[in-house]
Amino acid sequence: MKVVIPNTLTVQACSVTESDAADGAVWSASTAYAQGQKVRHQHYSYESLADNNKGNNPAESCSGIGARWKPLGATLPWRMIDDKVETQTVGAAGQPLTFTVPFNRATAFGLLNLAGAQAEVVITDSAEGVVFEQSYNLIRDIGDFSLWEYNYSYIEQDSSLVVSGIIPMPITGTLSVTLTPGAAEAPAVGAVVAGREHYVGATLWGGAEVGELDYSRKDTDEFGTTTFIRRSYASELSLELYVHPDREAAVHKLMRDVRALPCLWLGDNQDNGAQSLLLYGWKEDFRMSFEGPGNCALSLDLQGLI
Repeated sequence: MKVVIPNTLTVQACSVTESDAADGAVWSASTAYAQGQKVRHQHYSYESLADNNKGNNPAESCSGIGARWKPLGATLPWRMIDDKVETQTVGAAGQPLTFTVPFNRATAFGLLNLAGAQAEVVITDSAEGVVFEQSYNLIRDIGDFSLWEYNYSYIEQDSSLVVSGIIPMPITGTLSVTLTPGAAEAPAVGAVVAGREHYVGATLWGGAEVGELDYSRKDTDEFGTTTFIRRSYASELSLELYVHPDREAAVHKLMRDVRALPCLWLGDNQDNGAQSLLLYGWKEDFRMSFEGPGNCALSLDLQGLI
């Protein structure tokens, strides 16, 4: 198992741009905004909570008593780095989605909540040029299908792409991605993570459990009529790992370092392993037990970001 501690990212380039229609007009201190009017400021969208809303910086007056603006979330191209997996940067249907983010002192990246058929990834070092270039097929290999499945089953696509162990590590570099959609599909990415990987330990068979915390509601009235309100959910992951005794101190420190910090957790022992054991979220709890000479075990409870 590995954990990737993410760097702070910005969107250096994207084929999807901010627009007045999707994100609101650029906020101006000299403009009086009506209630319900939408603006964008510093790559976030806001909705006015009052009429004649003038001179109130949305980033500074969007919370607390007397708030003048309601935050709506990141603008379309910046949703991929807003620390939410559910919100997506979505491209035009049938057209590739391209974007570039920094890749400084990083050895791993993750693209989460994907929609697309193929991803082309290029990592460039400012001094050395291209240090990594690879194309990934996001559609299940046709060789895995029986003839019946090939003709009648649904097309299955990977929703995440994670790669670690990128060497040489760029000191100052960029990660450029071209996401090609399937026919009439709109390409999308929910979260982009780049950072340095840290080896934790070996995930044990029988010690991995996957679940979810569903925030949906089910209400039944006095006549027995049931109404479902579908809401977001958070992934949950529990792991049992073997930690080499020589690394117990380093792993213990690592667990302290990542507290209250969203990270990318690779629960399988290989990058292209079970995608169900991949989670972008935080460490809820850990327990390290010494069960005998040369036998150190680590129990991890993780919860994913929505």
